[in-house]
Amino acid sequence: MSEQRTKYVVDGVDMFSVRNRNETRVAECMREEIEKSKDTYFSEKALQDVYAYALNQLSARYAQSG
Repeated sequence: MSEQRTKYVVDGVDMFSVRNRNETRVAECMREEIEKSKDTYFSEKALQDVYAYALNQLSARYAQSG
């Protein structure tokens, strides 16, 4: 298990698969909007800022797999 992933282990239980459903929804919306703006360059930092900002504006919707 990677060091990054071990941060999600609690009492031997891997919590890595518990995710905020809005993460994938925001990413999909961003992909759709970027597709409309093919002539515009967005830096990695700018995209991460928009992603984080959007997630912070939404209520969390956590779910586990299975």
